[in-house]
Amino acid sequence: MNTTKTLYRAASDASVFRGMCLTEELDHAMTYQLNPGYGGETLYAVEVLYVSTVVIDTWADLAEALDGSGIEVEDLRDRGYGWPYEAVEARPEVRAWLARSTAWAVYEDSYPEGCTTWQALRVPQVRMTKIEART
Repeated sequence: MNTTKTLYRAASDASVFRGMCLTEELDHAMTYQLNPGYGGETLYAVEVLYVSTVVIDTWADLAEALDGSGIEVEDLRDRGYGWPYEAVEARPEVRAWLARSTAWAVYEDSYPEGCTTWQALRVPQVRMTKIEART
């Protein structure tokens, strides 16, 4: 049996695309309603299969995920990426390698504090459902 997980996103529309980021907590998505350029006014929920994920919280996690790619973690660090997720977000070759074997990169993000982000490494086969913020 496949397990699903509900994720959230604040956006200006219900577009689904490679590179989109979602979060596990509605409160975290709500912070992006007021973060120009990164979110949007409308809150959405989406159900994703809790399979085909790679967790990248440490440089060791990223090194393991990139094994065999020819991409060296030390080179990424030398380029000024302070956190592994920054390299995932910024480097197309990193995302392309990860997408060969997984659909989602999951990592602890720096904003908002304690946020777990799910970044789509492929175009996800999901439907965004508009939701109302809880009060």
